[in-house]
Amino acid sequence: KHADTSQKLKYAATHDALTGLPSRSVMLEELGRCLGRGNTAATYAILFIDLDDFKIINDTSGHRVGDAALTEVAATWQQLVQPPQALARYGGDEFALLLPETSEVEALAIADRMRAAISIGCSAGVTSRSPGESASLLFGRADIALYKAKQAGRRRTMLESANLPAGAIELREHLNNLCVYFQPIVRLDQPGAPIVAVEALDNAS
Repeated sequence: KHADTSQKLKYAATHDALTGLPSRSVMLEELGRCLGRGNTAATYAILFIDLDDFKIINDTSGHRVGDAALTEVAATWQQLVQPPQALARYGGDEFALLLPETSEVEALAIADRMRAAISIGCSAGVTSRSPGESASLLFGRADIALYKAKQAGRRRTMLESANLPAGAIELREHLNNLCVYFQPIVRLDQPGAPIVAVEALDNAS
């Protein structure tokens, strides 16, 4: 009996109570474990998908209808997932799909199939992992792709590619190492030499 209770508590801590899908923390841990096995060159694509205007469903039809919609969406998408792909409820009306050994082109096609499988409009963001990248960077870029899909008018899939041109990679590395210093500009012809502006200088200046 104690073992059963322990198992139930563990399940509740790692799975979403409404949809039964793994939680956000489980997906992050799973990706972290994969990267921690020394498999730093492994390729992964990630898909973030968010239901458009879900708040309207809750506001006009009630949270019970909203919960039923989330459950139905999760069940539909779960049927499309093929192991070792992993679907999770990332939070609220947002879901995440981890796609091992999947190219960005293949991930885009999967995203469009998932969007077409449900009657509720949704937006999706896709990216892939470059060798050596951390899990947090991968998830962050997928989130940017989803944001761009929302900004572009919703009900679409957007790609934030990891395959950047050489110049873009150099720029990103420079920005990551950038340290900005602000130097005040003062009026010497006024009492107390008030600061009227600031000049931004990076650590390469």
